[in-house]
Amino acid sequence: SKHLFRMMYWVWVPGLLMWGLLALKAHNPLRRRTLEAQEHLHAVVAALGMGATHSPRRSTALATAGELLRAGAAPATVMAYVIATHTMVVYYLAFLTLLLGIEFAAGQVVGALFMTALMAITCRYVIPSELWEAARQQGRTASNPYSGNPADTAIGGRLHASGLAVPIEGGWVELVRILGREVRFFLGPLIIGVLLGGFILAGGLEPWWVEGAYLLGGGWAADVLNALAAPFIAALVWLGPVANLPVASNLFKSSALTYPGLVAFLLASVIHPRNIIFYRKTFGLRLSWYLVGAFFSSTVLSGLLVTGLFDIFGFRPGMVPLFRELVDMIIMWIPGAM
Repeated sequence: SKHLFRMMYWVWVPGLLMWGLLALKAHNPLRRRTLEAQEHLHAVVAALGMGATHSPRRSTALATAGELLRAGAAPATVMAYVIATHTMVVYYLAFLTLLLGIEFAAGQVVGALFMTALMAITCRYVIPSELWEAARQQGRTASNPYSGNPADTAIGGRLHASGLAVPIEGGWVELVRILGREVRFFLGPLIIGVLLGGFILAGGLEPWWVEGAYLLGGGWAADVLNALAAPFIAALVWLGPVANLPVASNLFKSSALTYPGLVAFLLASVIHPRNIIFYRKTFGLRLSWYLVGAFFSSTVLSGLLVTGLFDIFGFRPGMVPLFRELVDMIIMWIPGAM
């Protein structure tokens, strides 16, 4: 708690402030771009930006995903938004940076992009198009399971002409209101995540602790096993995207998860049990099973793909932050240069 809230406030406070500014000024245009983009790739990119500037609050994120589908967005665009709002929100990445290092946050973004590409391929070539159309029609005639006040489905506000909730643009007062509501949202669950992460870190010092990083002799065999197990572990933890961060970081620090397992654990927020309930109510039973299977597969593959990409360059995120390694290299280089 001291590390997260007292020592490292200079990381997450600017991250939260930057998110608030983007939510206030960029989120609304990105929503319009997501719906109005003529090219498929442009819509997906806009949806990623829309998700990164949205709140990772599960209920509002999923409700907005349902609204996107009903408003005519392509399935891959909707999935890109869901992935981004669970794994790429700006202050979420700031918390991940202070817990593990900037290279982990960068790896998470790369993993989310891999996952978006895999889900786009699945939506295009695997999932029957008639299931998406049936879900779209069902959504237009049925109430959204998470929609109470339409204003609650966005960061705050009013309705776009398309029927999609958009945030009200405003000044500093509106920014303070948005940030205050967001802090109230994540603070309680984050404290629970810190406590659980502390128990995990303490357990890692005990002889009975299972060090998943060294199972099957370590190496790629352990990586594959960890990537497969991580989504199930994330479901058992039952926490939201932000609260999952201290849990995931301490699972990694205690050697319970390898790096691919860490990436898969964080990406698996999209198949949290509450998400699965939403998929079933919004998209129907058959399409929801397609989505869960596709999300699970892309979560595992993305964790392995990110690790493989880093391995090509002879780099793998480890316990010593890359930033610290760079600082040490500079300190050692200065005397020789002088």
